[in-house]
Parts: sequence; structure tokens; C-alpha cells
Amino acid sequence: AAKVLNSSGYYVSPSASSVAVALQSARVNQDSTSTSFQTQILDGVYDSVDPRAYPLSYYAYLVVPTEVKGVFTESKGATLGAFASYALCEGQQQAAGLGYAPLPRNLVLAGFEQIKRIPGAAGANITVDHCNNPTFGPGGSVTT
Repeated sequence: AAKVLNSSGYYVSPSASSVAVALQSARVNQDSTSTSFQTQILDGVYDSVDPRAYPLSYYAYLVVPTEVKGVFTESKGATLGAFASYALCEGQQQAAGLGYAPLPRNLVLAGFEQIKRIPGAAGANITVDHCNNPTFGPGGSVTT
């Protein structure tokens, strides 16, 4: 892997921590009138001023249903919500070992907002207080 020069003038390797640091500057488009509503905005990632940030960082999506329709039921929504919560929290402990970076707090919170939209997922763990994610501690304090 090659080191890349970031906006702070540092050459940074693509490690789990340098990607997680960069993704702290990612945002999700919250403008419901926009054609790119709920999509990622990575300008802050590419231009991050944090000297630890790897600027060529991005993340993947999990597309979830937001209404009961066809074969999708609230019971399935409860299971999907529990899985999504696990993936955002405890599951992030496995990310680095699999060659990925754990999602930082800002993206976990954005994910929680989407879990809330899944019918039947109201019982899912959607709080940073009980989220065992390696990039932040209890209550959401950043550790990366």
C-alpha cells in the first residue's frame, strides 16, 4: 500500500485508524428535497485537516426497507434492526481484522437514524451509551 499526501502535508498509510479518523469528516445529506437525499458527502474526508487522516477513504451502505410491504414484516424489521445495530456497534470490533476501518461516531449516529425508520426496529440498540464500537467510548467520547 502506498502512503498518500493529505491536506495537512503528511503522508499517511491506509490503516484502519487513519481511515476511521478521515471518516469523522464524512456527512450524510439530510436535505429531503435533494435528489441525493441520504447519500454520503465525502468532501470533508478528502480535504480533512487532521494530520492522521487518510484522504482516500469511503464507506459502504446497507439499504433497508422503511415500510411494511410484500414479504417484509415488522417482525423481520425487528431482526433487521437488531442486526444493523450489531453491525454499527459490536460488529465494528471485527472491522480492522477483516481489512476495514471501524465506522466513527458520526456515521454510527447516521446509521441509528436509519434504523429508526425500519418498521418494527424500535427495540434495537440505537444509542451510543450501549454501543461497543472501537472508535468511541461510553457516552460517545471519541477514542480514534
